[in-house]
Amino acid sequence: MFDPEILIVGELGFSVNFYPFSIMHPLWELRTGALCHYEKLMRHFPKAKLIFDGRSLQRAAFAARHQVPMDRAIDPGRSILILAGNVLPTTDSLKALRQSYEEAVRDAEVSVVIFLSKNTPIGAYIPADIAQQHHESLTLDNLVSLSHPVFQAAQRVETAAVCFHYLWEIFDFLGEAIRDDFQWFPKTVPADLLSRSDITLIEADAMSIAADVQIDPYTVLDARTGPIIIESGVRIMAHSYIQGPAYLGPRCLVKPGTQLLGNTAFGEYSKVAGEVEESVIHAFSNKQHLGFLGHSYLCEWVNFGAGTNVSNLKNNYGIIKVQLENTKLATGRMFLGVLCGDHTKTSINTQINSGTLIGICCNIFTTGFPEKFIPSFSWGGHADAPLYYVTSAIATAKTVMARRNRTLLPEEEVILRKEYERVAQRHYAG
Repeated sequence: MFDPEILIVGELGFSVNFYPFSIMHPLWELRTGALCHYEKLMRHFPKAKLIFDGRSLQRAAFAARHQVPMDRAIDPGRSILILAGNVLPTTDSLKALRQSYEEAVRDAEVSVVIFLSKNTPIGAYIPADIAQQHHESLTLDNLVSLSHPVFQAAQRVETAAVCFHYLWEIFDFLGEAIRDDFQWFPKTVPADLLSRSDITLIEADAMSIAADVQIDPYTVLDARTGPIIIESGVRIMAHSYIQGPAYLGPRCLVKPGTQLLGNTAFGEYSKVAGEVEESVIHAFSNKQHLGFLGHSYLCEWVNFGAGTNVSNLKNNYGIIKVQLENTKLATGRMFLGVLCGDHTKTSINTQINSGTLIGICCNIFTTGFPEKFIPSFSWGGHADAPLYYVTSAIATAKTVMARRNRTLLPEEEVILRKEYERVAQRHYAG
């Protein structure tokens, strides 16, 4: 029986593939849809004890940001599910995981299973009786690393559960994830919005709109292609068009004339304008001026200056390649915009090429197109750009965060300084 009482969420070696998000965040903080992965897991497994085990600095920053309990004791005699944080925890994906387990053990003597995606381990399940037999030797380290002897005879099963191997794969499932997350929100629209003649709500029964949401005249919400979820404190200004699936987190601001063209998700306190499709903007980030953003992922505290535009398609309609620090990868996809790390800013009229990766704490203001790979703390974004000195970058971050009544946590500052040291070592080594 697949009924986890302990859920251990780890990273299982995948974090290197999720640059630049993974610089500041553990993988279970990924936002795919209305909710981050850890929030989905808490809802799908409400009775399970949730244990997080990834890179220590990112785990500590996550715990401080979200005030998440970090009891990491393995209680004896409990069934254990180990899962990579980059596994998509939608209803269908988790159902596929359950079916993979039940089919594997139906006629088998071995009831411990290791789950695979593309022949790579993404998790494991240990039933309660086996966990009880080995409880004295079970540790987080040997569980998450799948190195405990209990795994030696385990069945290795390829599962249909969705697992992202790279950050850009999220765009393939944004719509599905928002549709699935809709189950966790009240299916209500305030009566005063339903009675207004100066706004248009198409298929309002596929919307969840908080009671205090402000919607200005001549706005269209169109849920024919998927649900629209709008949380408390959101304001949508006049002449905006929002097509589902779409999610607007608490206190988001949608500027006048904005076009959200499906499969978009915005975290709390984000500001958005212009034309956006197939994109995630995390909490406290701004794309609040005219310009296009598509198939892109912006982390927290990002600010795109006025006139910033992102290409998500090559002129020859070819497959987009991305440049990482040590390798170039063909993504296999025609559409990909920018993947942008925390605390990065662009100047006015910045033009960003398709398949661009930008690290944290960058200040992009170069003429022409910036580089397609921009390491953290770049002061300019061009090939020979100097470094943005860490003390200045941290001072700016603190100023920006104070404007939202937030502070840079000590755990976050440690990561900023560690990333600067890493990048500076490469930069000055030539």
